[in-house]
Formats: sequence, structure tokens, C-alpha cells
Amino acid sequence: MLGYVTVGSNDLPKANAFYADVLGTIGMSKLFDHPSGGTIFQKDGQIQFGVLGPYNGEPASAGNGAMVAMQLTDEVNWGVVDFVFAGALLAGTGALLELAVRKPRSIGFKVAATAVGVPARVIRTSRAEGVDAL
Repeated sequence: MLGYVTVGSNDLPKANAFYADVLGTIGMSKLFDHPSGGTIFQKDGQIQFGVLGPYNGEPASAGNGAMVAMQLTDEVNWGVVDFVFAGALLAGTGALLELAVRKPRSIGFKVAATAVGVPARVIRTSRAEGVDAL
């Protein structure tokens, strides 16, 4: 499913007016002004389209200022708590790898700790989240 599309422009005032007129014919309206001087448009409360000045400050071109975002599934609808939890899991896994690889001096221990610790953490996390695949 398409998330949204952005295009870059070198003449944002003219592009903003053009896209407001064109997109208005299919039910889209301005959601907010983008900090680059462009406009973000929405339909039914969802961001659909944006006309922007390129982030890097260089002139807009076919690939500079353009972006396509895709939402691949509706099954995952993460909230703030989910992102915090995922961040904590990533940080914990990184700390585990750091301890397993850098602290011990024995290569055998490093390999064993990594081989046992990471899969155990993944399985424990999967079970805690109710995932039966592992």
C-alpha cells in the first residue's frame, strides 16, 4: 500500500499553488506548511503527498526531493510504547554483543556467548510478545 509521495521543486510558491489546485480536484487538502517552504497534503487525515525543497539544499531534480513511502502491512500498528520497547530490545542486544565480544579475552567464550545469548534473547522476546514462530 502506498504511504505517500513527495516531489521536489525549485519554485515552491508556484508548485504549492499548482498542487493545491490539482490535488483539490481529487479531495486532497493542505495539512501543513513544510519547513523547506513546501506543503504537505492530506486526504481523510492521512498524509498523501508533499511538494518540498530538497533536504540537502541542492536544486530539485528527478531524484532530489522525491520520495515514495510504502506501508507494506496493516498488521503492525505500533504505538509509542512499542517503539520504546523495540529500542530497549535493540539496546539490550547491543550491550550483550558488546560484553560478549569485547570484555572476555578467550575467543571460545566470545563465540559461545554470542551463539547462546543472542538466540536466547530472541526466543525469550518472541515468547513474551506471543510469537509462536520461534
